[in-house]
Amino acid sequence: IPVPDAIPDPPRLVVVYVLDALRADHMGHLGAELGASPCIDRLAEEGVAFTNHFSVAPSTGPATASLFTGYGFIIGRGLSPSGPETLAEIFSRAGFVTASISSNPHLSPSYGLVRGFDHIEFLPLEQDHREHGRVSVNDSAAQVQEAALRWLDDRNPGEPVFLYLHTLHPHNPYTPPEPFPSRFVNVRAAKFDGRTRTLVSIRDLERAVTQEDQLSVRQRYAANLAYNDAKLCQFLEELESRYPGEVMLVLTSDHGEELFDHGITPELYQLTTMSLPREQTA
Repeated sequence: IPVPDAIPDPPRLVVVYVLDALRADHMGHLGAELGASPCIDRLAEEGVAFTNHFSVAPSTGPATASLFTGYGFIIGRGLSPSGPETLAEIFSRAGFVTASISSNPHLSPSYGLVRGFDHIEFLPLEQDHREHGRVSVNDSAAQVQEAALRWLDDRNPGEPVFLYLHTLHPHNPYTPPEPFPSRFVNVRAAKFDGRTRTLVSIRDLERAVTQEDQLSVRQRYAANLAYNDAKLCQFLEELESRYPGEVMLVLTSDHGEELFDHGITPELYQLTTMSLPREQTA
């Protein structure tokens, strides 16, 4: 490998973009035929794609702690103040302004995973897991990306930036905006709406699950992925207009999703990838 005469300057914008609960077997460049990931597939073709890449844990807390530090975590939701140096702290030490923008509660300040970030935005979705709650649209990707662009537009032109984005796609609730449900969901399961409360009832054995239900869950998951994939393409165009030729993008996930593949039981559910909230009681 030829050695460059000089080390190139770092890009002015470094983005780590996490799609929550993304399964590798839904990626077109890895063999899927769903048509849910054209933007990601193009990035894989034009850039570098890792095909033997594993998460250290099946839930956001420990997986993200490992992503930020390079250390393995199996349990836990946060990082201690005296723990290993984080990715944000390393970028900050190198002179970058750092920001974390996410819809995942684990990336809110209360969980301790955002140590080292200068700017933190937590954009929660409307809760849809209450028993009598209404179906809400999961537009996490739009919310996160729009917040990121607003924040970037307030930066000084020559300021190097490290940006961590974490969307709640294809993670539940499986309720993306149209036209994605119409494109990917062709099974009508009675009263199955894709919201978190329905998945909670499945987990807690309050609802019998048919083969039709399982297929509907998988199709809604794919629709959620396709929505984020489409928003990602739009976001990259916006970044290129602001930072032409100066963007490094790392696209990954914190973990995968179970989707009825592993015969999971309610007792083991805390160790799975479906991190679903339980009803709060007074």
